[in-house]
Amino acid sequence: MLPFLAGAIALPSEKKTSKGFSVVAINSDSPAHNLKLDASSTYLYLNGETDVWCPPEVVKASGCPGGNITVRDASVLASANYMSAKIPGGEHIYVDRTGHVRYTGGSDSDMEPGSSMNGFSQVEGAQFGEWKYKANGADGFLACPFAGGNNIWEVFVNAKNITTRRGVSLDDCYPFKAQTTPWESSDGRAFAVWSYT
Repeated sequence: MLPFLAGAIALPSEKKTSKGFSVVAINSDSPAHNLKLDASSTYLYLNGETDVWCPPEVVKASGCPGGNITVRDASVLASANYMSAKIPGGEHIYVDRTGHVRYTGGSDSDMEPGSSMNGFSQVEGAQFGEWKYKANGADGFLACPFAGGNNIWEVFVNAKNITTRRGVSLDDCYPFKAQTTPWESSDGRAFAVWSYT
């Protein structure tokens, strides 16, 4: 277990539902440069595929937000981070004990023991913003190659004691700046998706 993730943080209850941010990795010395952030199976990736879900009864009522873009929600609390998902209770972004940046998917709001939600922040700029992470020795984000290949990268916090998947060395990983662009739907909906899976 990463020592800086020894205690889980209580989940905040407030949530803003009007605007979010899409994220792109920036590091011109990295093969992960300019790759977009994607959500799949409760993990965040660069250059993966975003997996979404909507319950059949909501589909039938035409109540599913369209699209399959990965969007972070603009939160009421500066320190809180959510996915832009309509599912009741929201989907919270956190760091697990291995250093992976993840989210609580679907109706499961549980985080594994040793996970933490602290350390995230959003800084606004004139044209682009930046999503940051700094807590207990970790500073920023790290892209590590996904074992399946295809130029897909797993997203970790940038710490020396993260646990990558078997066969992946920290020497194969690259730090990156998480550049954000404001996202608002073209049809006025408040969320990007119903749920990220």
